[in-house]
Amino acid sequence: MISLDKYEKLIQEIKELTRQRVERNIFSIGGRGHYENPITDLLAFFINPNEEHGFGVLFMKSLFESAHVTPPLLQLSSPPGREQYTDQGNRLDLILEGDDWLLVVENKVWHQAINPFDEYAQYARASYRKKTRYFILLSVREEKPPTGWHTVTWRTYVDQVKKNAGEYLTTAGNVKWHVIMREFLLNIESECGDESMSDARIEFVRSNYEAIQEMEEMLKEYISHMTNRGLEAIRTASGQKEDIASSKQHNWGEEGIALRLLSRAWGAKTNITLLLKKDGSLTIQFYVYDVADEKAIDLREHIDETKYKKLWTEAKTIRCFGFYEECNHDKVFQEVIDVAKRLNEFYAS
Repeated sequence: MISLDKYEKLIQEIKELTRQRVERNIFSIGGRGHYENPITDLLAFFINPNEEHGFGVLFMKSLFESAHVTPPLLQLSSPPGREQYTDQGNRLDLILEGDDWLLVVENKVWHQAINPFDEYAQYARASYRKKTRYFILLSVREEKPPTGWHTVTWRTYVDQVKKNAGEYLTTAGNVKWHVIMREFLLNIESECGDESMSDARIEFVRSNYEAIQEMEEMLKEYISHMTNRGLEAIRTASGQKEDIASSKQHNWGEEGIALRLLSRAWGAKTNITLLLKKDGSLTIQFYVYDVADEKAIDLREHIDETKYKKLWTEAKTIRCFGFYEECNHDKVFQEVIDVAKRLNEFYAS
């Protein structure tokens, strides 16, 4: 068995090898940074040299260069086309049209590239017979190029835009668009992530593989232990012999692991959420479903608002209460019992 000192040493090494957090941006804050449609809308805007951003052909030129295609005369005969329907009802993400050329762009952020690429190409050839046609698949990850298509990763494209951007960023113009462009590129970089693994991290995992596996098992045991204590707290609050408690587990990303504790006495959705935070602290918040406005006052009378000072409503009838924060496990589960009793009383009234 590995000693605790060894685990502590490993944890310290992990902290030293942890990647730096990616800078947040306006799109990630809004929680929509990975949505393909708004990303493609912004791309269409920046790629159009006739728009007010003042970046000229920067984005269009960089896209052709990223695909190792000699750029044609970079003038658009019409604004970029979005989601143009084919004869079979499929949609082309983005179409750029010049006097004698056509570029079809399929944008993939987190979805796999399983689109009908042959049908896209067939439609473009039939509809734009007299123009030289180019096809680019723009994706976060490396994809096997469909027949007749060039594949470009977003990271390669962003790097090319940044390489070519110097002359445009030094010219006089609306600073607003400089800021928005930077946020757009930063968001793409954050969505792409860094899939490469440094030699130091590879060596660390290789040398400590067994210990890392044991630590993963300990984490699972800890989550299971906390879940079981939470369920026991729900049962204690009910005072019933039958088991009326259940749980659901959710990964809340940077916040930690959320354990939703439920009771049949509260219906199918009302829950006490115990958040196991990454810094080791614990937080309780709870969600009471289907509470109409006329019942909201009665509910609040059952809540200790000296502990739960944050109150909000979701989806019109979900009443939310937070936050009780504590590091002592016994105090936390005593609080779960107290909240569960209060919810029992509310539902029994």
